Amino acid sequence: MDFAWTEEQRELRSSLLNFIEAEIKPNLTGWYRDEVIPRELFAKMAERQLLGYREVNGRWIEAPTLDQIIVAEALAEVSPGIAVGLLAHAGLGLYALHRFGSGEQKEKYFLPGVKGQQISAFANTEPTAGSDVANIRLMARPVSGGYLLNGTKMFITNGTLADFLIVSAVTDPQAGRKHEAISLFVVESEGLKRRKIRKRVWTPSDLATLFFEDFFVPQDGLIGELNQGFRLIMRTFTSSRIGLAALAIGTALGAYRLALARANSREAFGKKLLDHEAKAFEFASALSRIEAARLLTRKAAWLKDTGQDYTLAASMAKFYACEEAKAIAFFAAEVFGASGIIEDNPIYKFPLDAWASALGEGTGDIQKLVISRELRKRLEAAGSQFEI
Repeated sequence: MDFAWTEEQRELRSSLLNFIEAEIKPNLTGWYRDEVIPRELFAKMAERQLLGYREVNGRWIEAPTLDQIIVAEALAEVSPGIAVGLLAHAGLGLYALHRFGSGEQKEKYFLPGVKGQQISAFANTEPTAGSDVANIRLMARPVSGGYLLNGTKMFITNGTLADFLIVSAVTDPQAGRKHEAISLFVVESEGLKRRKIRKRVWTPSDLATLFFEDFFVPQDGLIGELNQGFRLIMRTFTSSRIGLAALAIGTALGAYRLALARANSREAFGKKLLDHEAKAFEFASALSRIEAARLLTRKAAWLKDTGQDYTLAASMAKFYACEEAKAIAFFAAEVFGASGIIEDNPIYKFPLDAWASALGEGTGDIQKLVISRELRKRLEAAGSQFEI
């Protein structure tokens, strides 16, 4: 694996940073005040093919994961809340359609989504189903021409913005195993009852509760095969964990840069904070941990891009990056002292956003569960000398 960015990746990052300076930074105050990511931002990102897909000879292909994490990290360094809204659209909704959708579904939903003309959401979480993905209760009852959906989804990113949603539902309540009872649907949001959730994490991003009451979905809304949705959900989440790891790294970096500038200008006991050895050591440790998280995440991305099994690497990257982001963001806020708790201070959002990053696509404990299961598989296959 080459640790250097390619020339194309350098150009991507340079173009992205210019876009952030021109289109995002000047508008951050208003977007945080209004708690919204404007629809136009999705369109502008799409124009520059920054949503994780590229058009090549008239076909849309997934961009290299290494490129995608460059985008996620840079966006999160400025605003984790904006990054998560864009990631939910591209890395969950569009990913599921691109990987598992039919040709008709891609034409009708993926293409407008990847062009920024429509916004997607991925609706799996319910009041009784968070980390326990298979414990969903939203029912899809077959009727003439399709299905009627009844139930509630909550904590859905882009929930009120979305023009269409990827929705999980129970289609075989008599199945012996919950994993064999779930199907995945693409659902148009028109007529759906939705309620925005107010929060203090990822402030500009949209979060909602969705209420399905005899909500009709036509037969051609089924994604993949009936009762095979759990497998598609988990494949989507495994991929998305790499993006969330990059988001956490960007969150840590954003907080770190602010704290470093503060420590290099603020004086205490006759010298700059950064000139105090104890504080300098903390900055050294934090930077080392950020770089370690980056390397884990890049390895997971490389494994995915080269067609190898990346389940273990994705969970390790997500777990480590999010845990370190939480620790580094809180450390960074402490460098600001009492001013770090003022909402207008740019550092204020980072500890809360770092905490939130650990929850999506599986908490830290869920990542450790995945890691331990993968470890067991390798032990059974090759003994203690398995390749790491």
